Amino acid sequence: MAQPNIPQMTQGATATAFIEELALCENLPAIDGGAAILARLDQLSTSFAGLKNEIRGEIAALRLEASIRDSNYYARLQNGHVTSPDQALTPLVNQTTGAAIPNFPATSTASGEVSGIYVLLLS
Repeated sequence: MAQPNIPQMTQGATATAFIEELALCENLPAIDGGAAILARLDQLSTSFAGLKNEIRGEIAALRLEASIRDSNYYARLQNGHVTSPDQALTPLVNQTTGAAIPNFPATSTASGEVSGIYVLLLS
């Protein structure tokens, strides 16, 4: 592609010659390359936005996992100090969802009346 003759443009060329040389400026790599650079920056920006969303999702999942683990640790710690059969138990939560476990025994007496799964949860 033809490049502009900058010295001719600056040394008193006629208006027509100046305009013709000026039109050739679009062939300069710095000007044409700028469009390519901007397109690539847009692609990178989109990629980074996707990566950022993915990282946020992973962080949220890790926070939920830690919260569930902490809740169940606290419940086991509290339940380990139960000294009377009618003393209230701290309920455990589902290890995957963090939701309350349905029909969790209210006391250690009630825990003797439930299925073996709760015995495992309480230990």
